[in-house]
Amino acid sequence: MRVTGYHQFGGWALLINGVGTVLLGLLGLLSYLYVLSYPAADTLAPYQLVGLALFILGLPVIQLTQTRAGRLGWLGIGLMELGAVMALVYILLSWLTSVDTPSFVPFTSALAGLIGDLLVGYLTVRVGVFFPKWAGWSLAAAGLINFTLGLTPPSNILGIVASLFAMLGGLAIVAYAVGALSAYHAARWLNAQRSAGVRGMRP
Repeated sequence: MRVTGYHQFGGWALLINGVGTVLLGLLGLLSYLYVLSYPAADTLAPYQLVGLALFILGLPVIQLTQTRAGRLGWLGIGLMELGAVMALVYILLSWLTSVDTPSFVPFTSALAGLIGDLLVGYLTVRVGVFFPKWAGWSLAAAGLINFTLGLTPPSNILGIVASLFAMLGGLAIVAYAVGALSAYHAARWLNAQRSAGVRGMRP
């Protein structure tokens, strides 16, 4: 696998996003269990925007590491990117302006993210080398639950379920990040060994 500095950057971006997603899911779980009060949307918005930006910037490293996924993999990544960009714009407008964003925007964002999650998760299970299969299953399950619960009336029980699956999705992103970083360092080590071998063969 040919690696560049982006592989390292993308891996770290996904790692920070995944850890942040797990923490937000945990915060949501504790609030639904009445242990803590959930922060206001305006308080969380900056952190969500940073997390989404890191997710958008780091997401392509999954396909660059999982090259055997081919064009279908890039389609999945593209749909995940589209969903994340739409979510970022929606949160940004809601935070900074009083403009009423059309309801189809979050729905379209969630739908694009769902299809992307299912594609990337399926391809990870099928052809993944550096990524564990459970990460693919978890990514797909988290996307499906997130989309489904978004269509149902809110309740305390569903909030607990949503928080648990948000944490599961965050753990999947952490696994993808660790896999990408491991592949990056393994490729660099292998390239260094090859270069050393070539130098050793010279008279």
